[in-house]
Amino acid sequence: MTWAKLDDRANEHRKQLDAGPEACWLWACGLMYANRQVARDGFIPAAVLPMLYPFTAKQLAKASAKLVEVGLWCRAGTGFQVHQFAQWNRSKEQLETEREATRNRVAKHRCNAVTNGEVTHSIASVTNALVPDPLRLHSDSTPLQTEPSERTSGTRAVSDRLDPEPEPVLTICPLNLVDIAKFHGIIRDFVVRYSVEPEQITDAVREFVSHWTIGGGMGRKEANWPRKLRSHLKHTCERLGGLKPIGEVKAIEVATQLPYHAPARRQRETGPVMPPTEVQALLAQVLAGAK
Repeated sequence: MTWAKLDDRANEHRKQLDAGPEACWLWACGLMYANRQVARDGFIPAAVLPMLYPFTAKQLAKASAKLVEVGLWCRAGTGFQVHQFAQWNRSKEQLETEREATRNRVAKHRCNAVTNGEVTHSIASVTNALVPDPLRLHSDSTPLQTEPSERTSGTRAVSDRLDPEPEPVLTICPLNLVDIAKFHGIIRDFVVRYSVEPEQITDAVREFVSHWTIGGGMGRKEANWPRKLRSHLKHTCERLGGLKPIGEVKAIEVATQLPYHAPARRQRETGPVMPPTEVQALLAQVLAGAK
C-alpha cells in the first residue's frame, strides 16, 4: 500500500483557492493515481481522467484546464504532469531502495533469531541480570540458604508475574455452529457414542444455537462454544426421554408421514401421534357408543 502526501494546509494555498473545489478534488485524485503507478513519475494520461472521479466531460475539461491555469498541473504530451511531484513524493528508485533495505533488515533479524549456544548464554545472562532473584531481595552480601523447592517456586512466581496468562476471548454464539460441530467431529462422536441418527444431533445443535442467539440466552458470551455444545448434547442424550434410538424415528415417519423432527417433538410433549385413519376409526367407535 502506498500513500499520497498531501500538505495539511493545502486548502489555504492560493493555487487551491484559485482553482476551486472541483479542480482541487481532481488534483487530489490525480495524486492518488500517480502514487499507485509503478513509474511514480507524476504523469496522468488524459484518457484516465474519467476514471479518477465520476465528473461529467464538461466538468473534467473545465477542472483540468483550471489546474493548468493555476499551475498545479502542466501539460505533458498526451496527458498532464503533477507540478513538483518528485519533490514531495518518493520516486520509483527511492521506493525500491527502501524496500530492499527493509528486506535486508528482516533477513538479518531472522538470521539472528537462529542463535547458537554462545549467544543464547549471553541472552540468559542479561535476562538474569535484569530479573532479580526474589530470594536475594532485602538481604546482605551473603545469599540466603534455601531449599531447591523454595528457589524453584520463587522463580516461578516471578515468571508468572512477568508473563501472565492471556485472558480468554468471549464471543457470542456463532450462527454456523452446526458447520463447526461437523468440522470438529462433534456430531460424529455423539452419533457413535449414543447410537442415534445424525439428523437428531444436528437438530439438537440447531436448537442450542436458537436458544443462545434469539432465545432466552441471547447475548450470552462464552470462550469455548464447542465445549459448551458438547456438555449440552451429553445432557440431552443421557436425560430420560431424550433422543430417540436409531430406527424409531423412521418408523414414526412412515406411520405418520410427517417431517422427521415434528413427530419426535410432539411425541415427547403430548404423547404418541396416531395416523389419521386410526383417529377416524376411534372417533367412529366413540360416536357409536354415545348413541
